[in-house]
Amino acid sequence: MTFDYDTLLFGDGLGSLLNGRSSVENSYLWVIWRFGILGLIFTLVPLFMSISYYFKVERLSKNYKLASAFFFGIVMLYILTAFNPFINNSIGLMYLFCAL
Repeated sequence: MTFDYDTLLFGDGLGSLLNGRSSVENSYLWVIWRFGILGLIFTLVPLFMSISYYFKVERLSKNYKLASAFFFGIVMLYILTAFNPFINNSIGLMYLFCAL
């Protein structure tokens, strides 16, 4: 198994195996392996968007509690995705898009 910087940046593509396995349990590791660092950045864009939107809501606003609930739901979704590919399925993605 050789290492090159193109693989780190762009990934190995969808047809490669990792030690004879076609899937990896850790979703972020899978994204780096398949799509590289650029794919990981693309996966994290909704998280960064929600952080920027959340900090634009004023604390004294009547919508602050609702924004907090959706924001911390997104944070929980990304933490769960570190151990289980939850954001890759339709329920996780739908929650993420609705929360944004």
